[in-house]
Amino acid sequence: MKISMKEVLRLAAGLLGLGEDSVEDGENIEQNALLLRCGNLVHDEVASEYLPPETSETVTVKDGFLPYEALSERCSAIRLVTDANGNKVRFHARAHGASLANGVYRVVYRYLPAAVGMEDSLTVDAGRLSARVLAYGVAAEYCLLSGLFQEAITWERKYRDSLLSICGRSTAMRLPNRRWAIG
Repeated sequence: MKISMKEVLRLAAGLLGLGEDSVEDGENIEQNALLLRCGNLVHDEVASEYLPPETSETVTVKDGFLPYEALSERCSAIRLVTDANGNKVRFHARAHGASLANGVYRVVYRYLPAAVGMEDSLTVDAGRLSARVLAYGVAAEYCLLSGLFQEAITWERKYRDSLLSICGRSTAMRLPNRRWAIG
């Protein structure tokens, strides 16, 4: 199941007291453009920091280098490279691509989603994340950009708490146990 941008924005508009139907009727063009901008900011943040989407594709490497631009999506990290027999292949990630021997490979990588329109679906994991959590993020961004700082703090807290409970991340920094040297 996919989450649509329109569904997220409709929920966010309802949370903000703008009326869920305001996204549907298209009368307030500036408001909808700002909501869409906020929706894309939240979509990008979730995909880059919390639940990065993955894809795989077959590529041919020439000159010992696979530029990230050769991949069909905006690559953020290569996770796995296999040869034609399914064996893992060592690679060296570089700033603009990966160093590999010449050949044909299957590359599994994380990517950053492109900006989406009002009618498009999001690339986030709909099995783990709900439209409501994304709407909290959109509400926080909308309030921040509108100068409603106290409201932005409230929505941001709801958004972060929901994301952290879904992703299992802890905000607490973990430090190694101390080792006391005697002598």
